[in-house]
Order: sequence, then structure tokens, then C-alpha cells
Amino acid sequence: MRKTAFICGLLVLLMQAACSKDDGPGGDHVTSGIVLTKDAAAYGDAVSNRTPLGSDPFELTDVSVADGTVSFTVSYSGGCKQHTFEVIWGEALKGGESPGIDLIIKHNAHGDPCEAYITETLSFPLNDLLDTLSLEGMTVLVLNGGNDSDSVTYETPGYDFGFTDSDDCTYSVTAQYVLCGTGLYGNLWFALDDSISAGAGYYYRKYLRPVATIQSLAAIEVVAGKKYKIGARKFTGDDPFDGPVCLAYPGPSVPIRIMCLQEEE
Repeated sequence: MRKTAFICGLLVLLMQAACSKDDGPGGDHVTSGIVLTKDAAAYGDAVSNRTPLGSDPFELTDVSVADGTVSFTVSYSGGCKQHTFEVIWGEALKGGESPGIDLIIKHNAHGDPCEAYITETLSFPLNDLLDTLSLEGMTVLVLNGGNDSDSVTYETPGYDFGFTDSDDCTYSVTAQYVLCGTGLYGNLWFALDDSISAGAGYYYRKYLRPVATIQSLAAIEVVAGKKYKIGARKFTGDDPFDGPVCLAYPGPSVPIRIMCLQEEE
């Protein structure tokens, strides 16, 4: 009986030693793998199931974008097996003063029984998700697939828009359709006369995106191609038209409430 107990105790000690050999800060645990997934349905499913059933536990502590590479920092228990983090993108961009993407990360510990607390930073080229789409600045929101209260955001410095509120018709604009745009007049936005470099010799127009108007201007019909003088304030409430757009990022835009509107002569 004593011999059996001794053997069982020895096995427990051996298992603990095997699982703790990488516990220290200088441990040589295997860096986790990354799987990149581009799928709107998979993204939606992951967002709707941000529970321990959808992902093994982990913590998100940071995300950054530099030189076209996304880096995110995670912490988790383990140390005896290689873990896998699946990065899922719903194949949509968010518009605004700079383009943005939402990602969700799911963790697979592969049954690792060890309890070393590991923190590591993992990276991947942004274009591995976006393919040929090239954008100079990108805001990235990352959601924890196993915890609906855990998320981190990288805010790009974005583009210098320089919009100032005005109740008078001071801005000269052209009503212009933009691909995938949303707003008070659908995808008809107000293009400013200036533009901004997007790199590689390409330039974006700057837009004022109408999402609200004062009552006295509500009946005015805005016509594509016409020039207008407008006054506007940046819309800071709950934007009813905010949300993902397709990959045709139209350029930097500011949501506005129209305060003055008249056709240019």
C-alpha cells in the first residue's frame, strides 16, 4: 500500500515538474500560433458568443499598429503546450476620420493543464487580412472572444481634418455619391474642396457626412453634383447611421448636423 502511494506521489511530482519547467519569466515555452480568419458569419458567431464556451480564458492588454503590422498582447495560464489564437475579421471597414476594423480573438489552449501565467505579444501583417487594400492609417478594435467586457483599441493618429463648427453657410462643398456610404441622404455626402494624401500617389477627398439637420432644412432636396454652401456642427450624439462599410473606404469624414444649407450660384 505504501509502495503504491509512493509511486502515485512520484507521478504527481513528475507531472508538476513537467508543467512548471516553463513557469518562470525566462521560461522557454513555445510561442503561441496565430490563425487569421476572414469571414463575416464567423465574426458574427464569435461576437454573439463571447463566453468561456466560445474561447479558453485569456486577457487582452494591448494592441498597436506600426509599419503595416498589428501586434496584440495576451496573458493566459499554460506553459506545457503551444496555444493558438484565432483572429477573426468580419470583412468590413468602419468609416470616419480614419478607416477602422473590428477584430475578435478566440483562444485555444489545446487542453494545456499547466498554470504558469504567460504574457506574450503576437504579431501579423495587416495585409494578410486586407489583401491588396492599402491604407496609411487604421484604427483597430480587438474583442476578447471569451469575455464580453474585455477589449482594447488602437486609435490611429488619423488624418488632419481640421473641421470647425459653424452655424453660417461658410463651407463650400459638392454633393457627391460615395461607395458604401451611409447618412441622412443615403450615400450622398458633402465633399470639401481639399484632399489628403493616402500614400503611393493617391489622394482622398475630405467629406462632411450629413446625419442630421435642423427642422427648417429637412424638406430641402440635395442633388448629386450640385455645389452648396453649408454650415454644420460635428454630430456628437448617437449616430443612427454609424456602422461598418464595405472595403471601398471613401476617405476621411466627419458626421455633421446641418445648420445652414443653400445652393451656390
